[in-house]
Amino acid sequence: MIRNFKVLGLAFVAAFAMSAVAASAASADFRSEAEHTIITGTQGTTNTLTLAAGTTHCSIAEFEGTSTETTSSQITVTPHYTGCKITNFGFETVIATAEMNGCHFLFTTTGLVHLECNTGLGSAIQVTAPLCTITVHPQTISHVGFDNLSVGTTREVKVTWTAPGITYTQSNLCPGGGGTFHNGTYNGTVIFTGENTNSEHVGIWHEAGTWE
Repeated sequence: MIRNFKVLGLAFVAAFAMSAVAASAASADFRSEAEHTIITGTQGTTNTLTLAAGTTHCSIAEFEGTSTETTSSQITVTPHYTGCKITNFGFETVIATAEMNGCHFLFTTTGLVHLECNTGLGSAIQVTAPLCTITVHPQTISHVGFDNLSVGTTREVKVTWTAPGITYTQSNLCPGGGGTFHNGTYNGTVIFTGENTNSEHVGIWHEAGTWE
């Protein structure tokens, strides 16, 4: 009987060890060649936010952030949008502005992105067009993929947004009406590049991402 318990105990130890190895193999991290990395991003395919009032897109979408570790499970980046328009805005195209108001994106290695906002600075993203204000409050955004580009110090990360189900509110005179909606979709790609404090290009990659 004692021998059977010993065998059973060894089996549990082996199973636990194998599960730990599997969990380690399945883990994903953001990696960088430099401990202090300045991260910048530019849109590849146009980033669009499709809402009841129309589709917002900007000629310039830039992102910036900083990593202080060579291995991290999350990265915070702040976007800046300029040259924005809303198409299909009541059968026309109008000029719009997109203000972050202290909000930023927290990218996680699982593909979830958290929209977080600093209290007291508006606490939400606001897209403004003639007679129409659209507000996107803090929330979790899903369906973000990571692809690794190039090799060595030129390694970059491409983020692909295919994110439906975004919650937002529209003012009453917006096309599509006023109220709270849950059908917003963010699409597009962003290419993220890393530099060290000497403005030298350093490789960054997503540990579990695919390679292109």
